[in-house]
Amino acid sequence: FMFLVAIHDNQYCISCGGDGYLKVWDFQACKEVASLLLESSDDAFGTKSIPTKVVIVNQDETSFSVAVIFDDSKYLDFFKIELSGEIIKVKRLHQREIPSQPLAIAPWKNGRVALLLRNPPDYLVSCDCKEEGSDQQTSLAAFTTGGKNIEMPDSILEKDKRGIVAMVKNNETRGPAQQMPWNDARRKDTARTRNKRANKKRKENKRQQSDSPKDD
Repeated sequence: FMFLVAIHDNQYCISCGGDGYLKVWDFQACKEVASLLLESSDDAFGTKSIPTKVVIVNQDETSFSVAVIFDDSKYLDFFKIELSGEIIKVKRLHQREIPSQPLAIAPWKNGRVALLLRNPPDYLVSCDCKEEGSDQQTSLAAFTTGGKNIEMPDSILEKDKRGIVAMVKNNETRGPAQQMPWNDARRKDTARTRNKRANKKRKENKRQQSDSPKDD
């Protein structure tokens, strides 16, 4: 499965997903042009959690930089995509440790990103995208309800009771499926099963017709 796709200069987009890769696509040519395994300690930072969001933070004519957040991780990884030359390259820049797990990320002003965090007291912070040594985090908002901390989700991924990521959706309990029943996962599974039975029956009928004796 694939998560958020960030677009650069109406030609390239970058994605991350359940396979653990950061991928660069030329969507005008409809092909993948570069990729990087994020759990690699040699080429990346060895972050073994599933990447959940990627945003573009800086860009120019020959390159752009991206920030990636992960499920069940307090780390924010930065990478540079070099567009000059025939081969597009993805290089690691630096990694930052955030006070708690980021649930969402968005570009902010002055070369920073805004992060929605899981744990109090600061649920919304901005982070400098530059390397270590510069100002790192600045609180943007600390939310409470009636003097109590807000209960944030453990993850933005759908997981089973054991905490394992659910790769197959058995039932949709949120979002548009409630208003549009044709998007319900169970309805789609039922339709696929029905179509398989119908195709099998058509093949059997066709085979029986071909095997039946023909009149002279």
